[in-house]
Amino acid sequence: MDLAARADKQAQDAHAFTDDALWAASDDPGVDRDRAKQLKALNRDEHDRIIRLPAEVADLLSPSDRLAQLLDRLPERLPVRLNGMRNMHLSPSAAAAFQACPWKWQTRYLHGVKSPSGAAAVVGSCVETPVEWWLSQINDDTAPDPSDEHVLRALVASALLTFQRKAAAEAIEFGHETPQEILAQIDACTRGWFAAHAERFERYRGTGLLELQSNFSFRLAAHTDWYVLGKADIYARGGQDRDGTAVGPVLWDTKIKARMLSKSSAAKEFQPVAYGLGAAIQNPDSPLPSFEFLQVRRPHTDAGGRTVSLGASRVPVNVTREQLRAGLERFATVAVQIDTLYRTLGPDLPWGYAASDHTLCDRRYCPVWDHCPQGGRP
Repeated sequence: MDLAARADKQAQDAHAFTDDALWAASDDPGVDRDRAKQLKALNRDEHDRIIRLPAEVADLLSPSDRLAQLLDRLPERLPVRLNGMRNMHLSPSAAAAFQACPWKWQTRYLHGVKSPSGAAAVVGSCVETPVEWWLSQINDDTAPDPSDEHVLRALVASALLTFQRKAAAEAIEFGHETPQEILAQIDACTRGWFAAHAERFERYRGTGLLELQSNFSFRLAAHTDWYVLGKADIYARGGQDRDGTAVGPVLWDTKIKARMLSKSSAAKEFQPVAYGLGAAIQNPDSPLPSFEFLQVRRPHTDAGGRTVSLGASRVPVNVTREQLRAGLERFATVAVQIDTLYRTLGPDLPWGYAASDHTLCDRRYCPVWDHCPQGGRP
């Protein structure tokens, strides 16, 4: 059996197994079959509800453009993991991982290899702990003033404690950096976030408009049995701020990295599309939300021995219908390429790698380096 036929057979077997398991209750003599059928119908109704687009973005699916052609080619289902579980969604991080290095996507989303967290990811998640707590208190107007050094020290302590818990519970790939250096970065980045970005949220005190870690999901086409899933760090619904001034919906994504995004590179990220369209579908009576990246550059010493200082910036992205259309094309292109490679090469043969001079293609930055057939090359 050739690779393409084997891939098709694996997909068919796994799909059949999943579908049979999902609705096995309807064949169980001990279960009320009428009730099982009702639940199945309700599930389908909910799935159909997700794909209804508000009038403001409905014309994104115009049948006369490249997007419509891509949507027609979308696979009904994403490839099945080697353990038989289905990939039910495509997230911004998964799409970006595939674009950067197809092998990285294979290793994570087909082979199920969960690699240690990198230093940058750890710093970001630790800083998000006090940030999320503080923003939750903004909603109730009980958030302390982060410009007070005593308050700021407590917020930093929360981030450092998160690191201690992570270090005790999971593997962390420190690369050429030490745990002490990571602790110093967490301290600096926590202070940097509050110094640069906290003021933007003062207008939301006591309004209850802020939502944290909001999930947005939608299908790209009616025939697909998977969906785009995004989790926005911060979402402000439209309404009135603390002074009674009307404010529109806004989405924010926090990025704490060694390099900050430029305005042009920010526009090519997957998050504005996934979050923006998801929020528009979930709130059809609201206008399209605006979007901003809240960035902090972590201070560090790079591999060449150069010192990179702390930095912070805010990068707005215009979430226009044209931006959404272009973003949906990128999501659809990734899904079509994944399906094509899976059917052509199967799940085991490598689909391709990042360029050898790409920043990601380095043991210090790539979490799947040790599992990569290209890894360790000079």
